[in-house]
Amino acid sequence: MSKDRPSPGPVTVLRGHKASVSDASFHPNNTLLFTGSSDGELRIWETTQRRVISSSRAHVAPHGILGLRVDGESNLITQGRDGCIKYWDIEQRNPLATVTTGSYHFCKLSSVVKTTGGGPTYVAVAGEDPSGVEIRDVSNGIARVAALPPQKSRGMCMCVEAFEGEAATNVVCGYEDGSMIRWDLRNAGSPMSCAKFHSGPVLSLSIDRGRRGGVSGSADERVAAFGLDSSRFAAREAVEVGVATNSTSIRGDGRIFATGCWDNRVRVYGYGKVRALAVLKYHQGSCNSVCFSRDGRVLCSCSEDATVALWEIYPPKI
Repeated sequence: MSKDRPSPGPVTVLRGHKASVSDASFHPNNTLLFTGSSDGELRIWETTQRRVISSSRAHVAPHGILGLRVDGESNLITQGRDGCIKYWDIEQRNPLATVTTGSYHFCKLSSVVKTTGGGPTYVAVAGEDPSGVEIRDVSNGIARVAALPPQKSRGMCMCVEAFEGEAATNVVCGYEDGSMIRWDLRNAGSPMSCAKFHSGPVLSLSIDRGRRGGVSGSADERVAAFGLDSSRFAAREAVEVGVATNSTSIRGDGRIFATGCWDNRVRVYGYGKVRALAVLKYHQGSCNSVCFSRDGRVLCSCSEDATVALWEIYPPKI
C-alpha cells in the first residue's frame, strides 16, 4: 500500500465465538476454515457463504483450544491447553485418537506439511519438560516417535515449526532466550545448527514452502527473516515493529508474509526484500494467529476480541 492510500478493511468478519479465538487453519479446498477458541469451541466455516457448518466442544472449557492444523482432505489435529492432542475425522463428532502430552504451556503444535503423498503425519509439540520437544505420529495413535533433548539453558521452547527437509523431517524451535535451533530427526539427539536473531523470547516461526528460509517474531518487537541452507541458519534482514508479534505466516508463493501483533493489528511485509507493505486494522484485541489460504487469496486473522477477519490483499499471480 502506498503511504497516502489507506489500508483495506476485511472483506468478511466471522462472528460467533464467545471467547478469544486462538488459532485457525484453512482446508485445502480454500473455502473451509477451522477456528478454535479459548473456551474449547471448534468451528468449521464456509467462508464464501459466511456461515458456520459445524460447532462443537473439542476441548474442555476451562482450558480451551491452543492450536489446530488441518491434515490433508479429511482430518484435523487440535491441541488443548490441558495438554491433550486430538486427531479428528472432520465428518465425525468424536476424535479418532486422544493423548495427554504433559505439556501445559502456550507453545502451539506444528504439523509437517507433506510435499509428497502418503506416509505418517508428524506433529512437533513442546514436551513435559518445557524446554524439550516431542515428535508424535498422529496417524498412528499420536504415538511419540522422537524427543528433542531439553535446552534448559535457553529457557522454555516458545514455538516450533516442523517441515520436510531434503531427506528427513526437520524441526526449528524458538526459545525463551531469543535463540533458535534446527533439528534433523535422523539425529534427534544433536542439533544441526543454532542461531540467535532476537534479544527476547521467540514467539512465532514460519518456514516458507520452498524450505529456503523463514521469519520469526519476538517479544523484542522485531521480526527477522533468515535463510536455511542444508545445515545452517543465515541472517537476512530484520525490521523494527515496535510491538511484540504473536504469529507469523508466509504466503505460499513466497512474495509476502503477515504478522499478528499485540497491538491488535496485522502487518504485511514483502518476503524477498523485507519491507513494510500494510498495517491492517480491525480487531479490538490482540491478534493471536494469522494464516493464508492454500491458494494465497485470503489472509485470516484471529483475535482475543472473539472475531475472525478475512482479508484480500496483494493477490497472488496466477
